[in-house]
Amino acid sequence: HTDEVLCCSTFADGTRAISGGADRTVRVWELLDGTELRIFRDHTDIVTCCSVSEDEMRAVSGSWDGTLRLWDLKEDSSGGEEESTSVLKGHDGVVLCCDLFDGGRAASGGADGTVRVWDLATGSEIHHLTGHGGSVYCCSAFEDGVRVVGGGDDTTLRVWDLPTSSGPNGQEEKEQS
Repeated sequence: HTDEVLCCSTFADGTRAISGGADRTVRVWELLDGTELRIFRDHTDIVTCCSVSEDEMRAVSGSWDGTLRLWDLKEDSSGGEEESTSVLKGHDGVVLCCDLFDGGRAASGGADGTVRVWDLATGSEIHHLTGHGGSVYCCSAFEDGVRVVGGGDDTTLRVWDLPTSSGPNGQEEKEQS
């Protein structure tokens, strides 16, 4: 990176990691020797979050540019610059956190106080989760794929049960202070 590194996520195999930063890039690294394997430059502002899928085939990143970008990790271009495969738009402002889960979904939280769940196959927002009184700085999906948790500057941690049918507003919220 040529500026501050703001986020990172390791691959399940323990040999690689991705990182994002103020230089507006997402990079893939070989951890054993520090070699930069790939660089993704599609974000137009600071990269704030990144996550790698459990199968190591995809990554997602979020940015001050208000987008989530999906990256294909299957094809290795050996150090070349690459473009995102999908751009997910929905947050009103900065995307502050993201998590890939369940083999085909992503969760994201933002300065707009929402947590959103995305279907990666279609690029569609499938759940719009509200309840925080300010920015959402962290989010994570449970392994079972039916719950998402988010934490924010309102000093709360909120858990949402995701409905089994996909609808943008169905939600059940539980607050943890």
